[in-house]
Amino acid sequence: MRSSSQAVLAEDRNILGAPGTYPADTSLRARTAELNASQKLRREAAWQSVAKLLQPVEFGQTIPNLSSPNTIPLWQSFYGNDEAERLFLHLFEGLSPAERSSQTRFTPVSIDDAFGWNVNEVEGLANWPEERRLAYLEAIDSNAKLTGIAGVDQVGINPPALRHIVSSYPEILRCIADAPPDASDEGPGQSVQEMLRVPLSLAACEEAQLFGPFALSQGETLQASFSGSGQELGGATLSVHANSPTGQMECESDTRCEVSGEREYYVRVLPGPEPLSAALQVDYKSPSSNWSSCLNKPFSTDSVIVKASWNRIFASNTLPTYKTSADALRRRLADNDTEGWGQEDGTADPGPDAIYTMELPNGQRYRLTGLHIMTKELDHWQWISLWWSDEPDLDFGQDRPQSIDDLEGPWSNYKMCAVSKFNESDPLPGGGFEQSAPDLANALTSVYQGVGQPSWCSNPYIEEGSHNMATNCIGCHQHGGTTIASEDIIGMPTLYPQNGRSQVRNNFPQDYSWVISRGEQLGLYFKEVVAFFGVQE
Repeated sequence: MRSSSQAVLAEDRNILGAPGTYPADTSLRARTAELNASQKLRREAAWQSVAKLLQPVEFGQTIPNLSSPNTIPLWQSFYGNDEAERLFLHLFEGLSPAERSSQTRFTPVSIDDAFGWNVNEVEGLANWPEERRLAYLEAIDSNAKLTGIAGVDQVGINPPALRHIVSSYPEILRCIADAPPDASDEGPGQSVQEMLRVPLSLAACEEAQLFGPFALSQGETLQASFSGSGQELGGATLSVHANSPTGQMECESDTRCEVSGEREYYVRVLPGPEPLSAALQVDYKSPSSNWSSCLNKPFSTDSVIVKASWNRIFASNTLPTYKTSADALRRRLADNDTEGWGQEDGTADPGPDAIYTMELPNGQRYRLTGLHIMTKELDHWQWISLWWSDEPDLDFGQDRPQSIDDLEGPWSNYKMCAVSKFNESDPLPGGGFEQSAPDLANALTSVYQGVGQPSWCSNPYIEEGSHNMATNCIGCHQHGGTTIASEDIIGMPTLYPQNGRSQVRNNFPQDYSWVISRGEQLGLYFKEVVAFFGVQE
């Protein structure tokens, strides 16, 4: 069983439309200590994020042979590797020779335009006339083929995350040339991180728009500003209110507001006598940061990166199944050094009603076996892993909320683990689930090593190979942006303790992301494009 990948082509994106918007909880970071200290609260927050990512989003075009609405889950609408490369090439081509030579950063407006171009690019291609487009749509005659339009990318990057990656290309190229910082290096101690950037197009004197809450910690500063010329702003004003939408006004301005204090803030935009066409950007400045020297700053709060594991369906193949009961986990932990998840416990042949399934235009069919999810709603990200199970209501599926079961499709057949930090802070081994979900409590206890010891979260369909069963996602990802191989992180305990789960870095070169330096290796593609245009680094 191995994952496969097929790109979202220009014609597919035209049918899909623009990626959906992940509604990030900009107040979640205020609960960081609370989530770290409670497996129960951590899992509740993770299930909420999962529910948002599984919400159906409609296609940009109507599919004639299928009843409406035509939808896919939000995460599957995100950009894949090939689209990221296509967008970067388009953006770099759009720079002048002098801008290419100086590696000028792309503007927010140019990235917005590139995202729009990506959706409509196929309409200008000579080899894609109207009759070909209609024939392509006519061939989509099943739900499996419908979801297949989104491709089989292993990694999905939502627009805010991809925006940040392409805008950081100067820093990415510099780290390729000069190498990332040593693990012991400490950063400058301050950074500005984006919490929200949203385009606004409001009529004159329209009702005020409200955004938030945005949670700040002690010593942090919130900055809210418009992006656009005075004529585009049309006399609009923005204001920042403390603790509630109608709370004390802390700032009012026609361009920019800045406030400080450990509380929640709401930003209010009131259109003026002329139409407003601009972007609202909300940032926070922190005195301590995840130093991300191979990016121009940390990822924005609404960034999401998803890694998918697909199993290709052949005429007679079955899917391996894995038990995640307390007894099964103890056994696998004992064998972790040699086998990890190792031998499966059984096999299954689930159909589309039991496992998320897609069919590509070439007829190949795939099952979704697992998802790794990173959301930047927490400073050190929220780490979530889903996997399919033939016993979905036991152990790690026992607390699955009704919001997941109510979704269309087979999502109630997936289990979940979640962590929010390197070391566990919950004093309860079973996370407080002894009464409400006893199987889950026992399973959590079996992988619990105590307060201050490494946390646990591992996916049987993604963490394959020896040592991989005793991992926690965050430990390996701290090295994102380095040249360290994941096999070494997990298998060299003298350098990377506890199967790589412990924090050993003072800095995080690419803010925990691997898609730039390994796997998809977007950074190397950026380097190739720059070299193609004859730019000397």
